[in-house]
Amino acid sequence: MPKHRTFAVLALAVAVGLALPAAGGAVPRAAFGDRLEERASCLSERGRRKPAHAARGPLRGSSSSIQSHSMIHTCCTPDADRGNLMAAAKASGARIVRLDVEVHGIVYPSPSGYRYDFSKLDEVVALGRRHGIRILGILSGTPAGMSDCPAGTAPEAAWKCAPADPDEYARHVVAIMEHAGDGVHAWEFWNEPDLSYMYTGSPEAYGRALGAIHAHGAGRFRITTGGIADLTGGLPFLRRAIAAGARFDIGNVHLRGTDLRAQAKRAANFFGDLPLWVTEHGYPSHPAPEDQLRNLRKSLPALRAGGADQVFVTLRDIDEFGRDSPFASEGILGKPAWELVVSINRRAKVMRRCPRRARRPYDNYFMNPSCTAKVGVCEFPNRTVTRRSTEWE
Repeated sequence: MPKHRTFAVLALAVAVGLALPAAGGAVPRAAFGDRLEERASCLSERGRRKPAHAARGPLRGSSSSIQSHSMIHTCCTPDADRGNLMAAAKASGARIVRLDVEVHGIVYPSPSGYRYDFSKLDEVVALGRRHGIRILGILSGTPAGMSDCPAGTAPEAAWKCAPADPDEYARHVVAIMEHAGDGVHAWEFWNEPDLSYMYTGSPEAYGRALGAIHAHGAGRFRITTGGIADLTGGLPFLRRAIAAGARFDIGNVHLRGTDLRAQAKRAANFFGDLPLWVTEHGYPSHPAPEDQLRNLRKSLPALRAGGADQVFVTLRDIDEFGRDSPFASEGILGKPAWELVVSINRRAKVMRRCPRRARRPYDNYFMNPSCTAKVGVCEFPNRTVTRRSTEWE
């Protein structure tokens, strides 16, 4: 056969092979286009990456999403609001939503001993599964009859007190964790325990309870400290709690204000080689929503550069502390900052799909350097013995 005819036949065979799906369920041609487009996005993102020595941030070249601090309360948030907020968290691109799981709303006394009502927890877990988003559950509150309250505590405030018997309390808390199973990604023990509006016990009582929960959990659950309200009062609180027996897998702080890179670095230094989660971060949008956008654009990279492995941004406005409180307008829903978070998470999703090149060894699940490399000196090195993996993110 003449050479030019051979080439023509080969070209025709190739064209037919590309046009028709092969037997055995080969990938249709359209999928190759999607894959090429995805590959182009990966290469585009890599092209934007900063040099290895540059401070890392979530705005460019990071596979870490911005998570959602939803202020959903399992006990009390209306069903419709819970569903809408969970859907909004998912729409933002968050992979984890933080919400409250009130222990005293699940465990209650009866003539035959303590009983459980898991109905509302089951609804929240089902919502998370339906929307394909993981849950960080905040375990707060002491059930009636278990508390050790200061004299003069009003009955309606007894849930804020420390448990009289940490071991008994831990058994009930772990029963909640076991019931939720893999429906909850990680558990936080109490919200802002360093402030009396949430917790009236001592740091030592908090530490004994957290230590008992960690021991009864026996490595089956991811457990964070309670998100401390600030570093000035919160780190001394945790230091005393740790001395009393607190054990956990993830450090947890709330960071707002200025010098956020330095604040995150200080927190990372405190927790040593444990992951650092900033489970509340935000900026007021009142009176100028553009100020919120401008500040978050700077603060999110600063937190990452300081060592924060996860950052949770406030999702919705709430007047829990009064309409004049700066916290009342921190939510990003319906504001310019919403698009910022969506764009960060969209880019992070692309980066997670990119093929990874071989990297030097790292010791934690976010591919961050070891404690020594990350923060120089660890205040509490090797305090717990948990093995991390990439599925924690």
